[in-house]
Amino acid sequence: MIKKILLIFIIIVSCTPDTRYLLLNTFVDGVPEKDVYFAQKYTPAQPINDTLVSDISSIVIDTFETKAKPVLAQGSKHQPYSDKNCSACHNLQQGNALIMSKDDLCIHCHKDFENLKGWLHGPVAVKACDTCHEPHKSENKRLLSRPGDKLCTLCHDNFNSETDEIHNKTQDKSCLHCHLPHSSETSKFFVKTGEI
Repeated sequence: MIKKILLIFIIIVSCTPDTRYLLLNTFVDGVPEKDVYFAQKYTPAQPINDTLVSDISSIVIDTFETKAKPVLAQGSKHQPYSDKNCSACHNLQQGNALIMSKDDLCIHCHKDFENLKGWLHGPVAVKACDTCHEPHKSENKRLLSRPGDKLCTLCHDNFNSETDEIHNKTQDKSCLHCHLPHSSETSKFFVKTGEI
């Protein structure tokens, strides 16, 4: 069983379409002739028409889902991942490469981040969404890579809540009680302008 799963995984992530076709044709019955196989059109953000690749993707995702750590009740999944629509982000005909640069991929669907105004959080400014968010699933809300303030303090550890007068007063509050995570009209990313 492990060998079959490994073979399926290798077929899916093969480096080139030619290699993938060679592996599929060697180990799987019913693969169309090479010219028919490559004539199939791929459209980003749409489920692919190649049922063989779709079925294999589904098997691999199901396999990894059952082996993975269970997602907690407050966890989250990226909608295309939940829908097993890998082609929304990945080109399955080219070894699961992303359909566009990582920098532009999130903005492709999350258009509300295209025209943010004011001060931008560093990762947002350089389109590095994966600094804070997981691409597929997370045990945390909003696909966050760490829970609550642990995510913020991973980078923002330059204050001591006991000696910092302002943060000392808000120790029992989340960072998001006062600060916005993506953009703000103030350099400190305050929720309301003129605060503190």
